Amino acid sequence: VTYGDLLTMDPFGNTIVTFKVMGRDLKTLLLKWKPSVSGIRYKVKGAELSEATVGGLAIADTRVYEGVTNSYLASQIGFKEVITDIVDTKKPRLDAVKKYLKKSREIVPKYDGRVEIIN
Repeated sequence: VTYGDLLTMDPFGNTIVTFKVMGRDLKTLLLKWKPSVSGIRYKVKGAELSEATVGGLAIADTRVYEGVTNSYLASQIGFKEVITDIVDTKKPRLDAVKKYLKKSREIVPKYDGRVEIIN
């Protein structure tokens, strides 16, 4: 993987953003945005979120969860209205990906089933 490959994959200049979100709002975000996320597994059936877990435990409506996303998603209407403690680290997302790839040395893409959408 070259730096040019990374720029092709992620040409937008997004930064890393940390945030907090209530469980009920996290469920709403999963249903609306259907993001591919690390540490969360969920299933959407039709227009409903039928399952949602963090670290293998059901997402609790009243629990506060901490997360990380990119600056683009964090700025979107519907997202920024339900998340709190938003902190833009100003660190380029591309730098984090580059660091991860250098550390990992080998990347094998695979579908891990973290998101399942059934229409």
